[in-house]
Amino acid sequence: MKKRTLTIAIALVCMLVLIGGSVAYFTTENTATNAVSSSNVKIELVLMEMNDSEKMVPVSGEKTVVPGEGVMRKASIKNTGSEVAWVRIKMPRPGGIQLWQETDPEKWTEKDDCIYYNTPLKPGDTTEPMYYGVAFDESLGNNDSGKKLSLLLKGQGVQHVHNGDTVMDAQGWPED
Repeated sequence: MKKRTLTIAIALVCMLVLIGGSVAYFTTENTATNAVSSSNVKIELVLMEMNDSEKMVPVSGEKTVVPGEGVMRKASIKNTGSEVAWVRIKMPRPGGIQLWQETDPEKWTEKDDCIYYNTPLKPGDTTEPMYYGVAFDESLGNNDSGKKLSLLLKGQGVQHVHNGDTVMDAQGWPED
């Protein structure tokens, strides 16, 4: 009986060693470091205006106009980053002004307060210009003398890769 118990105990120990060895054999662990870096979407809004000689020059400071008269300007965006980007110009329309624009509908699409460039912009490239004019509303009178108007244009860009088939499908635009 003792011999039989001893045989069973030895058999159990052998089975445990085999099972433990099998578990150790089928279990493994490894560590890897994955390096990920982000791309560089960077743009510059380029604003030009017509001077007294009717030449386009960089915008410089304030312009004094009377109601009904305006200032003609053009805006474009230059891709100064390292990646292809979708771009737009955000152009809110405050009250008390007249605003008009001339854009090539093949190149630009207007939606809400934004004008989207329809073609992905490669690094180093600049969009076709979007011409716009700003004037005080003709209804302003002497009570509005000395009034200042600011029209804040914002150039915005998002990555092109894996971000929609068209600029209107692109996601990730800044909300402000």
